[in-house]
Amino acid sequence: MRDYIFGGNWKMQITSMKETEKIINSMVENCPTFKKNTKVFIAPSLPMLPLASKMLKNSPISLAAQNVGSIEKGAMTGETSILTLKELGVEYVIIGHSERRIIIGEKDSIINEKLKLVLSHGLTPVFCVGETAEERRKGKSIGVIYDQLSEGLKGITDISGLVIAYEPVWAINNTLLNPVGKITPASPEDAEAMHKSIRQWLLNKFGEDANNVPIIYGGSMNSTNAKELLAREEIQGGLIGSASLSSEKFFPIIKAQP
Repeated sequence: MRDYIFGGNWKMQITSMKETEKIINSMVENCPTFKKNTKVFIAPSLPMLPLASKMLKNSPISLAAQNVGSIEKGAMTGETSILTLKELGVEYVIIGHSERRIIIGEKDSIINEKLKLVLSHGLTPVFCVGETAEERRKGKSIGVIYDQLSEGLKGITDISGLVIAYEPVWAINNTLLNPVGKITPASPEDAEAMHKSIRQWLLNKFGEDANNVPIIYGGSMNSTNAKELLAREEIQGGLIGSASLSSEKFFPIIKAQP
């Protein structure tokens, strides 16, 4: 039986404590019984983490952070220490998300530092990789993904606590990333093909330990396409964006797993 991980990345779409409380309360009250092989987290914005931590304390839903500073503590204005996240009960940290790579300009070297830091503190990094529409059009998808994996995991020998999220940037419904054109999720065939390529790269680099690394899909998964995507052997869950902002949209995705 495969393990599945589903994460709700709230980005900056929820901007008030009142709204955060309302959504989490609905999730806690309507939370189904997850299968034993399933882990679920939500990642609110930083200011909402203390409230979310308190509300999720006795819930099967874990807490995640959208970002972390690349050093444990010190002079790094605007970043958040891994120590703070641990104190708040954060279990997962999203690293290398396309919005941070493209909009914020986060470099592979910084992503590598964050991955090492999170792993060293026993938290689970959700390491995002993905290619843009332009890179895909030029036939560079595989090369881009392999470069991101190579640079992000440089110097890391133990990947037992790692999760990888493949998020094709061209399939993400975000006008800051895709300002023109109609956005559609990758087909199950396209998504699985890239997941297989990522798995093979990990096997070549880390050996059989790579089989224990969940690879989840982060390209506009929703209740309509989740069942077909999750039926694919190498797709072990999803990093969900807008569909994770309500229990009515989020939980049907989780229930769609085989």
